[in-house]
Amino acid sequence: MSFNTLIIDNREPEKLKNKILDIFKIKNKQINIITQRLNIGDIIYGNVIFERKTFRDFLNSVYDKRLEKQKSILEQYNTILILECNYIILDNKEQKIFDTNLVDLMLRNIKIIYSFDISNTAYIIYQFIEKLTIGISNKILSYKKFTPSIENEKIQMLMAINGIGEKKALKLIDNFKTIKNIANASIENLKNYFSESLSNKIYEVFNK
Repeated sequence: MSFNTLIIDNREPEKLKNKILDIFKIKNKQINIITQRLNIGDIIYGNVIFERKTFRDFLNSVYDKRLEKQKSILEQYNTILILECNYIILDNKEQKIFDTNLVDLMLRNIKIIYSFDISNTAYIIYQFIEKLTIGISNKILSYKKFTPSIENEKIQMLMAINGIGEKKALKLIDNFKTIKNIANASIENLKNYFSESLSNKIYEVFNK
């Protein structure tokens, strides 16, 4: 089976291109890869833009204001942010910055996928291309933006906060109803439903 052309920014590591080609070869499939300078995103397939960032690049792009510019551009397209990171290695300050910006990205309808490393990223891209090609994702990607339900969007946004899984996200929504109410909740209110440490973390994401 042959796939359409994948475009990779020529500033991306050569390892990424090679890993993707290796995966397609192992699967007995072919794909044409072009490397060129991209003005938007790091990888493009069809009408989907992938922005790849390591956790350090993500934080640096916050510090030097690059991320704010990228957000306003990427939210106009079918964008998937692939984050190669591990929360364990973030200190408290970095964690707060990370969480705050992840929430903002979710509110802008930018999808986020976590990856362990560049090899994992290559496999994620392969999986996405394969499913898109056989039509699984065509319905979603026929629109300019992804359009999940409001309820799912709330859940995904809350799950971007470290320590919040689906069950805790649902618990927040069940008890506070709206994201605005969660953002305005005091630590004491949050402690009625969660541990003190998690309540502090939720409060800090929305208030610091």
